[in-house]
Amino acid sequence: MIPRLPRWIDQILVVDNGSTDGTGAVARQLGAQVVHEPNRGYGQACLAGFRQCRGDIIGILDGDDSYPAEGVGPLVERVADERLDVLFCSRFPLRNSPAMPRIRRLGNRLSNGLVKSLRRYPWRDIHSGMWFFRRPLLPLTEGLGKGMGLSLGFKLRAARRPGLRITECWIPYRPRLGQAKFRPFKDSWEMFLVMVNPLAR
Repeated sequence: MIPRLPRWIDQILVVDNGSTDGTGAVARQLGAQVVHEPNRGYGQACLAGFRQCRGDIIGILDGDDSYPAEGVGPLVERVADERLDVLFCSRFPLRNSPAMPRIRRLGNRLSNGLVKSLRRYPWRDIHSGMWFFRRPLLPLTEGLGKGMGLSLGFKLRAARRPGLRITECWIPYRPRLGQAKFRPFKDSWEMFLVMVNPLAR
């Protein structure tokens, strides 16, 4: 993914969250700054990366090639040109059906509907792993747990904060490389707790 990022990106951070396949070494050879975070968890990895960020616009995407690294440049430019505070990326409508198993599509549909009804969340894809925001909004990532709930909690907080310029755009989503780390029951329960947690408001 790293060679597909634009050369003008100021900083490429790869969080090595206990990898056992040499990811950190390969990323370093390709010019990325590698952050080691021994405590496992999506939220832990994100927070470790956020602590090292220097840029005015921060972008997050999973390292499994399911999200379009080649789209980072145009999306960062859109945030800058349109003076956006937050840009969410939606995988739906899904144009590559094999990229997401049917059970996950059903789960996404149910949870997106639940968030819209409980929290009046207006965007399409609450669980997307690709999103961009401006540095002053980093405090919105605090206190949201150490797992999958961090992304969801940030989006809910941003949606409720008055005056923010937020939009959502469609992105292509493709089959992931490597083994999935998502734990359907445990992670879904954690995200449900975030949905009903007043701290995520």
